[in-house]
Amino acid sequence: MVQLADKLWIPGFDAKEPTLDLILSLKKDYTPYFAEFHKQCETEESYYYQTVKVPVPDHFDPVIPATARAIVNVATDHVDVNNFSIEVPLSSPQAKARAERLMKFYTGCWLAQKEPVLRTAVKQAFLYGISFIKPTFDPMNWPDAPILDDYDAEDEYKESLKEWMEKRKMAFPLRDVVVNPRTLIWDDSRLRMKWAMQTTNVPAYDVKRRYPEWLPKQKDKVTDMAEWLEYWDEEWCAYLADDQFVWGPYKHNYGFLPFFPVKTASAMDYEEGRPEERYQGILKPIHSLLETEARLVSQYSAIVRQTAWRTLDVHGPKAQAEEVAANYQLFGGINVVPPGVEVVASPTIQVPNDIGDLLGQIQTMIEEATFPNVVRGQRPTGISSGYGVSALA
Repeated sequence: MVQLADKLWIPGFDAKEPTLDLILSLKKDYTPYFAEFHKQCETEESYYYQTVKVPVPDHFDPVIPATARAIVNVATDHVDVNNFSIEVPLSSPQAKARAERLMKFYTGCWLAQKEPVLRTAVKQAFLYGISFIKPTFDPMNWPDAPILDDYDAEDEYKESLKEWMEKRKMAFPLRDVVVNPRTLIWDDSRLRMKWAMQTTNVPAYDVKRRYPEWLPKQKDKVTDMAEWLEYWDEEWCAYLADDQFVWGPYKHNYGFLPFFPVKTASAMDYEEGRPEERYQGILKPIHSLLETEARLVSQYSAIVRQTAWRTLDVHGPKAQAEEVAANYQLFGGINVVPPGVEVVASPTIQVPNDIGDLLGQIQTMIEEATFPNVVRGQRPTGISSGYGVSALA
């Protein structure tokens, strides 16, 4: 809520049209509240995209297994997003036919979505602990009605009107998009979600092309990035660029706030506490295990790479030893070694068995905290693999 001079302005409860000052004040109040949650989302992405920092020796690249990505993808695969069920409550005992028609319409709406909306929302929910689906009206997929004044003859107008009616039967102007919670601040009260703001960075020249009257903060740098903000509540919506109105505010006439949360309920309580405590992804408890796994794999790889190309030690008089070392061919060559000079392989460093043992223990703990390999269809081995084999059967 925002403190005004005489009262509190609460989006969704106050019918007043939101002004620029009210929206910016609301943004200023809630941005620090969600800052830690947004930082937590960026941390989860570093594990999923394998950009987490792992200490390695100089001139060695870290080896980061794709364990985090595999865990999120496996969790998403076990949610059936293709065979969903829709139920429409009956408003009266005689409304069964109406409910069936609405159910078919809602099913058709989902089937008309060609993008993987549900799968992406589920994946984000497993990664961040929450995701959002935003239904919108797409005017580009809705044909414009012909205007009588644009036609010389009434017959031409009627023919165009008939074609427009046919196109409208096949057009579907509703589109669902998945909103990343890292770009969102929203009404986090327990009453009901009344408003939401989505903030992203877009090229300033894109905003300038769509809204020529808009002026960036630095007029001589139109090629820089601009902050794009969409404000939505249950009645009003507006678009802002660099804290300036470029569209709206207008009444969107949806009749609801077009942001629907998808929650995994991975925390103990998703109604009390701060966002970073209530919304946690499936990777949150195993961050240290994932880092340890990456360090062990990097250590294993560094030792193997150091010893993979064998080096030679040449013993003997200095002048003769240097001549042999300069001309010695290791692969497929014929070498002449003078008397008194000896060529031997350099000592090798064996990979400690403790690294492999600890790596196996860490991977077992990761499986126990997320998904065992048997869930992924991998056949277990060992004397205690009977249950896993029967599970695969």
